[in-house]
Amino acid sequence: MELNKLELLRGGTIHINDWFELHQPTIEEIMNFGVSDFYSTAWTLCSSPWDMPSMLADLGIDFLKISEWEFFQILLSIIDSSHLQPFIGDVDFKEFKPMTEHFKDGNERIVLFRESDEVIFDEKDYDIFISYLREMIGFQHKNKSKPSKTAAKWIIEDDRKQRSRAAKKGDKENESMIYDIVLSLVNTEEFSYDYETVFQITLYQLMKSFTQIQGKKSAVALLQGSMSGFVDTKGISSLDMQWTYSDDKYKPRGKKLFNDKSK
Repeated sequence: MELNKLELLRGGTIHINDWFELHQPTIEEIMNFGVSDFYSTAWTLCSSPWDMPSMLADLGIDFLKISEWEFFQILLSIIDSSHLQPFIGDVDFKEFKPMTEHFKDGNERIVLFRESDEVIFDEKDYDIFISYLREMIGFQHKNKSKPSKTAAKWIIEDDRKQRSRAAKKGDKENESMIYDIVLSLVNTEEFSYDYETVFQITLYQLMKSFTQIQGKKSAVALLQGSMSGFVDTKGISSLDMQWTYSDDKYKPRGKKLFNDKSK
């Protein structure tokens, strides 16, 4: 779906439906909540069945036969409701129950229904919510083609090994990343925030600023090098020589299906 990225850049809440909004927490709010808990919850919410095949296998579910909407409902039953607060405020998805809607034409759909005020959260709402959340935190994963049964087993085992290594390693990388980026940007002439004000901007604003400033510095260095004759511009994309931002220039790469050791 097409996102209103300017709305994200403005930093306010994102309207999902008449009663539900996505909140964009500031860096200070993320710190107060806990950086590791924030990223852990966000990445779990944004995941597809492809991203957690071993967890689903442990639940007796084939990750090839479950939709992202169905997977999201499973995640809501696992995630602590308090961990969703930075994204959706006081909304408690534990109050919602799956309900089947039947239509006159014989079709049906599964929705999440809150009986107290008879509101519905459906798959369309989920698609909008999760698309904005993925963009907000920079989450990317590949759309993968259906593998053979043998390949599916490799995917599950590879994911199990990665989960085991991540559990042993702990989750300090995200805290370090925020620290490194804030420190780098505040001491860069292109960044207009200082140590007092930087914590009041959103994560999306911080990360987009970081990406753009990196790109600008790289482009300026390439241009200066090419004009001085020290850089051979053959093979260098014209986009890399432009200091202005574009999604095509900074398009991130998706996750690998296998790590190098499992290939």
